[in-house]
Amino acid sequence: MGNLAADMWQQTVDSWRQRDRSAAAALNERDDEMKELYASLIAEIASGRMTVPVTMEMTLVARFYERLADHAYNIARRVVYLAGSAHK
Repeated sequence: MGNLAADMWQQTVDSWRQRDRSAAAALNERDDEMKELYASLIAEIASGRMTVPVTMEMTLVARFYERLADHAYNIARRVVYLAGSAHK
């Protein structure tokens, strides 16, 4: 999840700098991938095989990574809007 979040932010920065609508739009798929990873991790946490302290930490970390991905996607949506209005 950490690698995916970092890659998404790099892609967001690149799309912002270049005002690249296609790169920004591609982040939607990466966001879906993050949601799948998040759901998978939550299912693993819910299985009860981890200790309580580890469960608590993993829950927080998973949520933080998922939110980072959401923010990257939201910025990318703004790039799509900005790039579209620049061509008008």
